[in-house]
Amino acid sequence: MKRVPVVTLAVLIAVQLASGFAAANEHPSNRVVVLVDASLSFRSRSQEAVQATTALLDTMARTRLHRWEVSADSIAVISLDALPEVIWQGTLRDLKNADPAVWQQRFLARRDFSKCTDVGAGFGLAVRLLQGDPRLVHKYLFAFTDLVDEPPAGSVGTCRPAKRPCPPPVGFPWESLRDVSVSVFWVPADEKLEWHRVVAAKGMDETFHLFSTRESGAAVITPPPTARLTTTETDRQERKNQVGAFGVQALKLIVLVVLLGALALGALLIVARRRTAV
Repeated sequence: MKRVPVVTLAVLIAVQLASGFAAANEHPSNRVVVLVDASLSFRSRSQEAVQATTALLDTMARTRLHRWEVSADSIAVISLDALPEVIWQGTLRDLKNADPAVWQQRFLARRDFSKCTDVGAGFGLAVRLLQGDPRLVHKYLFAFTDLVDEPPAGSVGTCRPAKRPCPPPVGFPWESLRDVSVSVFWVPADEKLEWHRVVAAKGMDETFHLFSTRESGAAVITPPPTARLTTTETDRQERKNQVGAFGVQALKLIVLVVLLGALALGALLIVARRRTAV
């Protein structure tokens, strides 16, 4: 039988140790998306929305971050209009070095798409940016919009007429938003009532928050807290089972190393005695 060197077995044990504790070293993070309505129906509030977004990002940028820390948090700003697009995206460290004028100028340059509002597409884009394991990724969506859905019909300047109050669009990504903390500001009172009925029916009223126009003026918009690892009882039991299985495997490897070491030592002693006898 081919002998496995002791050093090789030691390396195998080290690899097992590294893989066994890799999950514990995973870094929880925040993913934040800000939707800013750039449409004509929201024009009277757009400046306030830009100011609120700037204040939110400035507060996040002041978060203390050590040089050696992993900059895992992700932030994105989306222009909500006829063709929703990301106008700024980066990590928390990128945000600290970013010039707010960059995304503000891009937002102001969206006039070609301001006649219509595709609410469903805007939230759908946000959902794609917020993907991740909810145990490690904490997801936040801030939206400054009246939620009036007038998607383009044929061209960016021709919109499908919206009902008033405007219900959520067909195909709105409700299920994908279940693990997201959503806050929508400057929603007209009747629009809030229409949306709140759907939110409540879906059992999401604890995470999907709607603020009317007057409520938004008094609301304090706070940035997300530092991300923490979220574990359930099932996760803890699974981790316990993994640690137990790892311990058994490591013990077997250690016993094997000791046995092989003893055999090697015995072989060396036999060889030494034979040489002495000769």
